[in-house]
Amino acid sequence: MSIKLTDIDKKILDYLAKRRKGVPQNELWKKLKINSRDASRSLIKLESAGLIKREPIVHKGRRTYLVKPVKDKYEEILGIGGK
Repeated sequence: MSIKLTDIDKKILDYLAKRRKGVPQNELWKKLKINSRDASRSLIKLESAGLIKREPIVHKGRRTYLVKPVKDKYEEILGIGGK
């Protein structure tokens, strides 16, 4: 698979790699100090590439997504993990 990762994409994947149980999307962009529009676009691209999963949730009374990395895929892209 060939996907061109932006700096925001890499920042998101790095952050998710440390939080494998997932992060609410509305907290993710706040923690990473990126705007919600750029975060949403990046997450849609990463989900389409199979690098993350987004599951609808209600967090603190608001609808959002729980964003989780897809382990095998992000390890392959980031060149981490091993056999």
